[in-house]
Amino acid sequence: MKVYDENSNLIFEGEVIENKWNGAGKIFYKGGQIAFEGNFQDNLCEGFGVEFFENGMKSFEGEFKRNRYNGNGKKYYYNGNIMYEGSFENGLPHGEGKMFSEDGNIVVVGFFEKGKLSGQVEVFNKKTGEKRNEVYEYGIKKES
Repeated sequence: MKVYDENSNLIFEGEVIENKWNGAGKIFYKGGQIAFEGNFQDNLCEGFGVEFFENGMKSFEGEFKRNRYNGNGKKYYYNGNIMYEGSFENGLPHGEGKMFSEDGNIVVVGFFEKGKLSGQVEVFNKKTGEKRNEVYEYGIKKES
């Protein structure tokens, strides 16, 4: 089924059950570009899906729960390079993950808690390639 807004712009295409988006579907930007493709439950992104920037590049690929990143996924920069790869909870990095610079170099490997670095992490110097271990608590580096 296709759903249009008041200006006849396509906003959704996919399965509709009992007047709600349920099953596979796509959401579109006003210009017609795809904004999201994946699974829905009761009008919310649920399960595996892919979000897109308006330029057509992926912005996120992974698991959703009630419209939020939840589970394993990859967040991307606008240029298409990976920003973060790992576990998410309630839309934030949470659990094991890797952060990358915009040019694609790995920057941090470690554990995240509610979007902030937590515990011992490996930090990479993108100029020299050297790595060092640092300890963080609630996103704040602890002095050794």
